[in-house]
Amino acid sequence: MDPISNMLTILRNAARNKIKRVYIPHSKIKLAILKILENEGYIENLKVVGKVPKFKLRVDIVYKNNLPRLEILKRISRPSRRAYIKSKNIKNTKPGFHILSTPRGILTESAAKKANLGGEVICYVR
Repeated sequence: MDPISNMLTILRNAARNKIKRVYIPHSKIKLAILKILENEGYIENLKVVGKVPKFKLRVDIVYKNNLPRLEILKRISRPSRRAYIKSKNIKNTKPGFHILSTPRGILTESAAKKANLGGEVICYVR
């Protein structure tokens, strides 16, 4: 099973069912993706909790007028079919944004475009 898809599914299901707090198994890439979501205002109170070796990520989902800010959370690049994009082909998508895995780490599409970096398109967020 794909751990990133699992994390996105946990967040998507929690948002649909109006669950405020979720716990996700820890990994560095998941933490980087969640930090981007926190900076963009889709989640809040991101913390690493638990004891070695079973760390978990505690995430609070942001709601506005009793509706989740996370409308769409879609996995683009999968283990069975990878999706890559060159920096010159990156176009800012409105509304929402893509999260990319670049040689300099996990970035939003606008940050990757500014840094002139391409990479693997992980997911789309709106």
